Amino acid sequence: LRALYKNVLSLRLNEKAFSEGISYDLMWVNYDNPNVNCEKQFAFLRSYKKELFLIVVNFDDKDASVELNIPQHAFDFLKITSKKDATWTDVLSGNSLKQTLSSESKFFVPVGANNGVVLKRI
Repeated sequence: LRALYKNVLSLRLNEKAFSEGISYDLMWVNYDNPNVNCEKQFAFLRSYKKELFLIVVNFDDKDASVELNIPQHAFDFLKITSKKDATWTDVLSGNSLKQTLSSESKFFVPVGANNGVVLKRI
């Protein structure tokens, strides 16, 4: 647990998106989404210039398969573009996945029980 917190805290020092960037809360658009338990999961975007992160936290005792809606307003507000089959790397675990970032489709994120992912778009 200490190592996890150390990694999370180091993000602010190593990634400008966390020290100087802006955030976009994704919960308001996912309250009625059956693939997100808004009482147990939390998600937001964080960006700085061309850096983009998607952070998803699962406070449940069970693993979760979260499927997030990303509204067009997020793209406009953060000045980011849709990207098909982008590579995303979890900066906490080093695991990578390919996902399309679009307001037209859900973004699928597997998250372990009582855990979180900090996905950076590469």
